[in-house]
Amino acid sequence: MLTFDRTAKNASRVPMQTRTDAQGCFLFEGLPPGTTKYWVSAEPHYPKWGEVVVSAIRRAEVDVRLPAGITVVGTVRLADGTPARVAMAARHKLDPNGHFTHCDTREDGSYRLEWVPERTFFVTAGGRGGGFLAHREFQKPTPG
Repeated sequence: MLTFDRTAKNASRVPMQTRTDAQGCFLFEGLPPGTTKYWVSAEPHYPKWGEVVVSAIRRAEVDVRLPAGITVVGTVRLADGTPARVAMAARHKLDPNGHFTHCDTREDGSYRLEWVPERTFFVTAGGRGGGFLAHREFQKPTPG
Protein backbone atom coordinates (compact mmCIF):
# COMPACT_ATOMS: atom_id res chain seq x y z
CA MET A 1 0.00 0.00 0.00
CA LEU A 2 1.37 3.42 -0.93
CA THR A 3 0.22 6.58 0.76
CA PHE A 4 1.15 10.07 -0.39
CA ASP A 5 0.58 13.00 1.92
CA ARG A 6 -0.49 15.96 -0.20
CA THR A 7 0.36 18.43 2.54
CA ALA A 8 0.98 22.03 1.63
CA LYS A 9 2.34 24.37 4.26
CA ASN A 10 -0.42 25.38 6.69
CA ALA A 11 -2.93 23.09 4.91
CA SER A 12 -4.79 20.11 6.30
CA ARG A 13 -3.50 16.62 5.54
CA VAL A 14 -5.12 14.97 2.52
CA PRO A 15 -3.68 11.46 2.04
CA MET A 16 -4.00 9.50 -1.20
CA GLN A 17 -3.59 5.72 -1.36
CA THR A 18 -3.10 3.15 -4.09
CA ARG A 19 -1.82 -0.37 -4.64
CA THR A 20 0.94 -1.44 -7.00
CA ASP A 21 0.31 -3.50 -10.11
CA ALA A 22 1.77 -7.00 -10.66
CA GLN A 23 5.17 -5.47 -11.53
CA GLY A 24 5.24 -3.27 -8.42
CA CYS A 25 4.54 -0.05 -10.35
CA PHE A 26 2.17 2.68 -9.21
CA LEU A 27 0.93 6.08 -10.39
CA PHE A 28 -0.52 9.06 -8.56
CA GLU A 29 -2.05 11.84 -10.65
CA GLY A 30 -3.01 15.30 -9.52
CA LEU A 31 -0.32 15.81 -6.88
CA PRO A 32 0.49 19.50 -6.41
CA PRO A 33 4.02 20.68 -7.26
CA GLY A 34 6.46 20.68 -4.36
CA THR A 35 7.87 18.23 -1.84
CA THR A 36 5.51 15.38 -1.03
CA LYS A 37 5.95 12.75 1.70
CA TYR A 38 5.22 9.10 1.01
CA TRP A 39 4.82 5.94 3.07
CA VAL A 40 4.98 2.41 1.62
CA SER A 41 3.98 -0.82 3.35
CA ALA A 42 3.74 -4.45 2.28
CA GLU A 43 3.48 -7.05 5.02
CA PRO A 44 5.70 -8.54 6.32
CA HIS A 45 8.29 -6.01 5.08
CA TYR A 46 9.24 -3.09 7.28
CA PRO A 47 7.57 0.13 6.02
CA LYS A 48 9.52 2.84 4.22
CA TRP A 49 9.02 6.59 4.47
CA GLY A 50 10.46 9.26 2.21
CA GLU A 51 9.96 12.44 0.25
CA VAL A 52 9.77 13.16 -3.47
CA VAL A 53 9.85 16.48 -5.31
CA VAL A 54 6.86 16.75 -7.65
CA SER A 55 7.14 19.02 -10.70
CA ALA A 56 4.23 20.62 -12.54
CA ILE A 57 5.68 19.72 -15.95
CA ARG A 58 7.13 16.22 -15.67
CA ARG A 59 6.65 12.87 -13.99
CA ALA A 60 8.62 12.12 -10.81
CA GLU A 61 9.93 8.58 -10.38
CA VAL A 62 10.48 6.89 -7.02
CA ASP A 63 12.30 3.57 -6.60
CA VAL A 64 11.36 2.10 -3.21
CA ARG A 65 13.09 -0.92 -1.69
CA LEU A 66 11.34 -2.28 1.38
CA PRO A 67 13.56 -3.64 4.17
CA ALA A 68 12.90 -7.21 5.28
CA GLY A 69 10.52 -7.57 8.19
CA ILE A 70 8.56 -10.19 10.08
CA THR A 71 5.21 -10.55 11.83
CA VAL A 72 5.14 -12.00 15.35
CA VAL A 73 1.98 -13.74 16.59
CA GLY A 74 1.38 -15.38 19.93
CA THR A 75 -0.78 -15.73 23.02
CA VAL A 76 -0.20 -14.48 26.55
CA ARG A 77 -1.73 -16.33 29.49
CA LEU A 78 -1.58 -15.80 33.22
CA ALA A 79 -0.23 -18.52 35.54
CA ASP A 80 -3.74 -19.95 35.98
CA GLY A 81 -4.20 -20.24 32.19
CA THR A 82 -6.60 -17.34 31.72
CA PRO A 83 -5.91 -14.95 28.82
CA ALA A 84 -3.84 -11.89 29.76
CA ARG A 85 -4.95 -8.41 28.66
CA VAL A 86 -1.63 -6.56 28.30
CA ALA A 87 0.24 -4.24 25.95
CA MET A 88 2.71 -6.06 23.69
CA ALA A 89 5.75 -4.56 21.98
CA ALA A 90 8.65 -5.68 19.80
CA ARG A 91 11.79 -3.84 20.88
CA HIS A 92 15.41 -3.74 19.73
CA LYS A 93 16.54 -3.77 23.38
CA LEU A 94 14.89 -3.75 26.78
CA ASP A 95 14.35 -0.01 26.85
CA PRO A 96 10.86 1.30 27.68
CA ASN A 97 11.54 4.47 25.65
CA GLY A 98 12.01 2.78 22.29
CA HIS A 99 10.15 0.13 20.34
CA PHE A 100 9.43 -0.99 16.79
CA THR A 101 5.78 -1.88 16.96
CA HIS A 102 3.11 -2.49 19.57
CA CYS A 103 -0.42 -3.78 20.08
CA ASP A 104 -2.79 -4.89 22.83
CA THR A 105 -3.74 -8.51 23.34
CA ARG A 106 -7.25 -9.54 22.30
CA GLU A 107 -9.79 -10.99 24.74
CA ASP A 108 -8.37 -14.49 24.17
CA GLY A 109 -4.82 -13.26 24.99
CA SER A 110 -3.64 -13.46 21.36
CA TYR A 111 -1.61 -10.72 19.69
CA ARG A 112 -0.10 -9.79 16.32
CA LEU A 113 2.97 -7.54 16.06
CA GLU A 114 3.48 -6.40 12.47
CA TRP A 115 6.40 -4.71 10.75
CA VAL A 116 9.17 -5.91 13.03
CA PRO A 117 12.63 -5.40 11.47
CA GLU A 118 14.51 -8.59 10.69
CA ARG A 119 17.12 -8.60 13.47
CA THR A 120 17.48 -9.70 17.10
CA PHE A 121 14.63 -8.26 19.17
CA PHE A 122 12.64 -8.66 22.38
CA VAL A 123 8.90 -9.18 22.68
CA THR A 124 7.65 -7.59 25.88
CA ALA A 125 4.36 -7.78 27.75
CA GLY A 126 3.74 -4.57 29.66
CA GLY A 127 1.53 -3.63 32.51
CA ARG A 128 0.12 -0.35 33.66
CA GLY A 129 2.75 2.27 34.28
CA GLY A 130 5.01 1.05 31.48
CA GLY A 131 6.85 -1.73 33.35
CA PHE A 132 7.62 -5.09 31.75
CA LEU A 133 5.64 -8.03 33.14
CA ALA A 134 7.53 -10.50 30.94
CA HIS A 135 9.87 -10.53 27.98
CA ARG A 136 11.48 -12.97 25.57
CA GLU A 137 14.46 -12.46 23.29
CA PHE A 138 14.38 -13.66 19.67
CA GLN A 139 17.62 -13.98 17.74
CA LYS A 140 17.79 -12.58 14.22
CA PRO A 141 15.58 -14.90 12.15
CA THR A 142 17.26 -16.97 9.47
CA PRO A 143 15.97 -16.47 5.91
CA GLY A 144 13.28 -18.87 4.77
